[in-house]
Amino acid sequence: MSTSQGDFFKESRMSGFPNASLENIGDRVAGRITGLPRVIDNAFGKALVVDLANDAYPEGGRTWFIRAGQHASAVDTACGGQLAEGGWLEATLVELRDTGKGNPLKVISASYQAPQAKVDLGTIFGSQP
Repeated sequence: MSTSQGDFFKESRMSGFPNASLENIGDRVAGRITGLPRVIDNAFGKALVVDLANDAYPEGGRTWFIRAGQHASAVDTACGGQLAEGGWLEATLVELRDTGKGNPLKVISASYQAPQAKVDLGTIFGSQP
């Protein structure tokens, strides 16, 4: 059993991708959802862990921990409450809002494109020469 926070986060990923980091306005994470998103409960509260494959990243993708609050709300609005494997999820940090508590609230905008249904033409037409 892991004892460190870092070990916990590493074990929470399925892809082996590095964590996404949205620190500065304009920072962005995007990719095709690989595997099923999963919920974890940690010292920061609940988070939805999503692995995003994207060849634009040297490592092939990023793992994004979507925390409850504004991030979850933005993603929920973008996807209508339904993330699916193969869908394209993108988030951009658009504002650092002063909270008066030292750490700003990171406001993101999110977009989502559901995966396209695949049709097996062989099933419909039979095998063609």
